[in-house]
Amino acid sequence: MDIPTLTTLINTMGFPIVVCGTLFWFLKTLLDRALILLSEFKTAVNENTNSIQTLIRQLDEVKNVQINK
Repeated sequence: MDIPTLTTLINTMGFPIVVCGTLFWFLKTLLDRALILLSEFKTAVNENTNSIQTLIRQLDEVKNVQINK
């Protein structure tokens, strides 16, 4: 949105209405980005969990091999 458009909106609708609209747009954008980041974080945590489970299995196998020797 450019300055002349913003000025026209303020002159026709009033400052409080324009500010409320701008804040609504800002919050919507912020929440959309937060949801994307949370989704990426969830994926990373799941991948780390899988890696840890794989390491635990491998350590158990090594421990079992050492016990059987």
